Amino acid sequence: MKLFQIIKKDLKILIRSRLSALIVLLGPLLIVLLVGMAFNSSSVNNIKIYTYSCSYSELSNSLVDALKDQQFSVNKVNSENECIDSIKTGTSHICIVMPPDLSVKENTTNEITFYVDNSRVNFVYLVINEVNKKVSLQSKELGKTLAQELINVINNAEVKLIDTK
Repeated sequence: MKLFQIIKKDLKILIRSRLSALIVLLGPLLIVLLVGMAFNSSSVNNIKIYTYSCSYSELSNSLVDALKDQQFSVNKVNSENECIDSIKTGTSHICIVMPPDLSVKENTTNEITFYVDNSRVNFVYLVINEVNKKVSLQSKELGKTLAQELINVINNAEVKLIDTK
């Protein structure tokens, strides 16, 4: 009972002074809002991506354009060391090193290397997802082209067989 009376007395004191009531009610909300804004890192608009390749192919240029379309800040640099150093100095968040003449062809191994600022590791998966989408789209287009060429060869062989018959 004494605890209830103490709480009742404290609430009466708080209610009497409107300023203290406002501070007690709105203070924690304001603190939560400020902390949330300080640690908000879900925006992708301010992510800086540096890319490097010895020679940019059509596919690597389309990958860079796809990243630009996704509201990333993308810059091409002149050397791999410059790209990696940009991560260390904090001028970029992600460094993408692409192999020269990147293409989607059979029996070729193309490895794209990502260097990341440790404070933005979660954004790498966004970038990898965008690159993966673009590469798979190019791969599908190439597969359709190869399938169409194969159908044309089969049709030509069929016509030649009928003619020779």
